[in-house]
Amino acid sequence: MTGTPFQTVRAMDGQMQTRMGRPSLNRLLVVLVWWSLAVICRSSEPDHANHLVGVTADQRESKPSPDSRVGTKPSPSEKNSSQVPVAGFAETGATIASYELSGMAMGMGWKVHVWCRDDVVLDRLALKQQLQAELERLESIFSLYQSQSEISRWNHHRATDWQVVSLDFARLVQEALRQARQSEGAFDPTIAGVMEARKFRSIWPTSSSKNPQPRRQNPEVIPTIDWEAVEVTTEPPQVRKKHPEIQLDLNALVEGLALETMTGCCQRAGVLACLVSLGGEYLIDCERLFSQARNQAGVKIFVESPADATKSVAVIRSIKGCVSTSGTYRQTWPDVESRDQVSHLIAPQTGQPLKASASLVSVYHENPILADGWATSLMVAGREKGLRLANQYQLAALFYSAEEDEPLIISEAAKGIFVPLETALVPTNLFKAQPAKGVRTSEENSSPVVSGWSWGWKMVLCIAGMTALIRFARFAAGRVDG
Repeated sequence: MTGTPFQTVRAMDGQMQTRMGRPSLNRLLVVLVWWSLAVICRSSEPDHANHLVGVTADQRESKPSPDSRVGTKPSPSEKNSSQVPVAGFAETGATIASYELSGMAMGMGWKVHVWCRDDVVLDRLALKQQLQAELERLESIFSLYQSQSEISRWNHHRATDWQVVSLDFARLVQEALRQARQSEGAFDPTIAGVMEARKFRSIWPTSSSKNPQPRRQNPEVIPTIDWEAVEVTTEPPQVRKKHPEIQLDLNALVEGLALETMTGCCQRAGVLACLVSLGGEYLIDCERLFSQARNQAGVKIFVESPADATKSVAVIRSIKGCVSTSGTYRQTWPDVESRDQVSHLIAPQTGQPLKASASLVSVYHENPILADGWATSLMVAGREKGLRLANQYQLAALFYSAEEDEPLIISEAAKGIFVPLETALVPTNLFKAQPAKGVRTSEENSSPVVSGWSWGWKMVLCIAGMTALIRFARFAAGRVDG
């Protein structure tokens, strides 16, 4: 029987048995082992995963859709994730496709998850290029690290006459002055002199100077902090300083402006909905996607615990709005004078950085610029004053500090928006979370679904599966032990 993968052999008990030749047996074992591994690993993934940034989207289960209809080959940062029914279009059988775009700008990563109708051809490459170009344009205006940026040139200009600026620059200065006035000085855009004197410039490090350490402030340099020494007009766009030493730092608002700009790009591209993330801020524009869906539909964003990154302290569900978080627990370093751990946030009243602590403030607002600015303002103001300001301006704000007897408090306007989750786990993969299979009866006592099994269980199942497959192969070959 040469020339075939089977041989006839005589077993020890005198009966004739047929077994597979060793090369074919080895090949079968390899195929079966790889197949079992693929099945086990696949079981750790949800049937449908939304590639979102630290959030989950509640929607009906769906099937993957092909990339071919788009007309462009997706890169690793341009993933096609799903095809789901369009809310309100069920009678026509219309579906939507979802895609993920990502990149780097302003010293941090950005992600955009877009949904569009299946019959709309979306040029993802063009959209990504436009998003990147807009972010780079904003960076050329507001970056304190670029000596030729518009804000750097304005800061270094010592004359007190009016300077012609871009409309984005004038608009953001106008918002910054309004924020300073409403926050009673907790927010001050003229802290750039302190940042320069201490040699750290907020959140936009270059590749060669990530997380720069602050140096001892030069006693001969007394930075001027006075937001009232700045004037602005938008028609025409002009900004002037009343004191030659005034310098602006608008980093606390730029992320909000960037999210607003990116959302505009997505809308002009014809998408149905989008979720945009930049740094620690998320903008949700999914009103058309979920407007006719059942209750409990929408995007859920989890607020990470500053004391334990594996847990979240609250969850917010929304179909349209922005969530911004400011804290003193990530960008920290020892102060060169007091040796205490300090954060990147500056208290305008003292010119000193806030002490590092497991504290944060999250703000939900329809306007991303206001969400960004108020998160910083309330964090700098402190819990007592911050809560008063939040209630005064009817802001949906969450305050969390692990050092307080009552760690979590929320403003009046935040009740029903931020839902406390004392023991909830953050999804292990912040960019992939399961859609809910049904409506939860108790949001407060439920935890977000952690996607997949632990690696320990995977190994146990893998070993058990391999053992069973080997014994089965031996049995089929007539070589069962015992």
